[in-house]
Amino acid sequence: DIEEQYQQQIETLRTALKEKTKENKRIKSSFGSIKELNYTMKKQLDDVTEQNRRLENQSRKVQARLDNLQVTDDVPTVMLLVHLKVSMLPKRRLKTCRAETVPSPWSLVVAGCGPSPVPVVAGGRWLWPESRPRGRWLSSESCLHGFWLCAVPWQVLPVLVQQLQQTARTEASLQLPLLRFTYYCLSQLEHSTQHPPLTSTLRRLGEEVSCGQGGGDRSRSHPLFKSSCLHTRFLSSLIVLRTVSLATDVLHDDVGMEDGKAFFLKYQALAVILAVLRAGNPSLQVRAMDILLQMGAESRYLPSFLQACSTEQFFRWASTFLRSTRLDLTLAEKLSILLQKLSGIRSNKRLFEAFSLHLLLQEMHRTTNPAHAFLTINLSSILLNLGMPTRP
Repeated sequence: DIEEQYQQQIETLRTALKEKTKENKRIKSSFGSIKELNYTMKKQLDDVTEQNRRLENQSRKVQARLDNLQVTDDVPTVMLLVHLKVSMLPKRRLKTCRAETVPSPWSLVVAGCGPSPVPVVAGGRWLWPESRPRGRWLSSESCLHGFWLCAVPWQVLPVLVQQLQQTARTEASLQLPLLRFTYYCLSQLEHSTQHPPLTSTLRRLGEEVSCGQGGGDRSRSHPLFKSSCLHTRFLSSLIVLRTVSLATDVLHDDVGMEDGKAFFLKYQALAVILAVLRAGNPSLQVRAMDILLQMGAESRYLPSFLQACSTEQFFRWASTFLRSTRLDLTLAEKLSILLQKLSGIRSNKRLFEAFSLHLLLQEMHRTTNPAHAFLTINLSSILLNLGMPTRP
């Protein structure tokens, strides 16, 4: 009896073990299936996430392009469009321009016409200076005389880039007016914080100026910033100065000439140079400082250049630059040359004091290694001009 009971218990336990083993295998199989399904779903999620990221990037690019196209096509909104041919009309024909038919929107671009008043298109009709819509007139003394400012720059810029792409060597006379107003628009954008992104427009502008490609199947033999025309070369260099390192070399050579110095002052290029210096690129900073030194050399334009530097903007940058923890003494020496000349202007003493430059230079004079004799001499001269004591 005991043996039979024992055999029955063994059979019962064996049957239970088989059931448990089957259950365990089933659970293990289910776990493997769930694990594989989870891996597949995770992979699908990664693929969908990557696809979503690409679609979002494409959407942003398409939206930016759409904004540019809408700005370009919206002629009533783009109120600052001047017919290029107006700049080449005889004076006797300028008086009859009011009665002329408004040309096609794609043949309208901005052009400077010297001291003569220039009609512009606003809302599909010609406007003359006496109309005086909202905006301001840039006088003949300004770097962009002959323009009636009626629209925001980012609305006009896509049109300018498109027209610039369509000019070839046979239309070289049209490039300069386009470049002049393009530079003006970019200058206005620098001082504006509320404008739509113009990534594609600025990229096309940079390619057009730096790569020498004309629109369609036409092309120029050289990039615009290497043009044989000093005026064209100078403006093109300013436009791509922060993105094309060779442009700094071109601009440096140009300001070594008297006409180059005149263009520097005419187009108020100091603001562009200061923007490059603030950017912090070491190689560009060196060339930008060399450009300022070229302008600071003895010439008939030196007083005008020093007057252009006698601003809060320049002294604020100089103060920030000299306070940098990674100050390059070579650049500091070059800056000291300009500051030495600026300190000779009596009215600039107020600017030195407003930004505590006099105290900063006094401390630099005290701590500078005597081995840097040139810097020490310049600092002494600056402090002497400011009436500050020099400490050994």
